[in-house]
Amino acid sequence: MRTSSRVGWAALGLLWGCFSWASDFDTISGWFSADQVIPAKLQSAGRLSHADHELLRTVMPPKFVELFDFDELRLEIQPTTDLGPHQTYLDVTARHAGTASLAADGTLQGYVAGLPFSRAQLDAASAAHAGHMVAWNHIFRWNHYGYRSSDLTMFYFANGSEGTAALPEGFSGGGQLQRTVRMMYHRVIL
Repeated sequence: MRTSSRVGWAALGLLWGCFSWASDFDTISGWFSADQVIPAKLQSAGRLSHADHELLRTVMPPKFVELFDFDELRLEIQPTTDLGPHQTYLDVTARHAGTASLAADGTLQGYVAGLPFSRAQLDAASAAHAGHMVAWNHIFRWNHYGYRSSDLTMFYFANGSEGTAALPEGFSGGGQLQRTVRMMYHRVIL
């Protein structure tokens, strides 16, 4: 597993943990709904240390920010950047606007490239059709480097004696391992 995906899953786990540690829903909800004033030091590129820990409260939810309260803290603030769609994607979206349509079963027809449906098409469609259109737009949205699932491992267990070897490390309980499937996926639309 790549380090970046480990870090991503760890961050997701920490974020989930912060919400489960929160004393109540109102604490988190209040933080999200409050008008946050971002300190000037966080608005430009630079470095933060433990001395700047209190500044993080404006950009991190309660309880999560406490995970960053340690003496060795070093964070680099990067300048903001535009990660919007590439001009080529915008050009092909404009060139092929209106060519995509939905079949009666919701499948996409006539799609060539770019975003299949415009906002105007979504607004004019029935709720059922608009839902399908949003789904197709999501599938063919601008993905920068492409949709990626770096590593997904699935284990299939069955009760009984049919199966292969012992359980993988970290697993316990009954049953036998029937199958292990590992999937990596990276979709790039050229």
